[in-house]
Amino acid sequence: MDLLTVPEVAKMLKVTKRTITIWLKKGKLPGYKLGSGRGADWRVNRRDLDFFLRKHSNKAQQQIEEEIWNSFLHALKSAPVDNEPLTADDKESLREAEEDIKAGRTVSLEEVMKEYGIEE
Repeated sequence: MDLLTVPEVAKMLKVTKRTITIWLKKGKLPGYKLGSGRGADWRVNRRDLDFFLRKHSNKAQQQIEEEIWNSFLHALKSAPVDNEPLTADDKESLREAEEDIKAGRTVSLEEVMKEYGIEE
């Protein structure tokens, strides 16, 4: 899990640390509170931040991401079939992915390709 501090998130979004803290306290941005009281620190999971940004992005960007995703799905459907049985690790990865999808924690195809060093 890649956790970010409030200053890191504020810098990425070009807003104040106070804005991020308010969003966290109001539950607009998911996060983890470490400690209690005024001295508590917050951490934000990078995946949750990505979801937050997509949720609040403009419709044109969402349409582009949907078109890219549909192209990816088409490529998957036309790929050769793999009949090799799933391992326990494969099944666990699929279970985790299903939970992420249900919770809305997904990433764009571009982000996955970038993370794995795949060029178009």
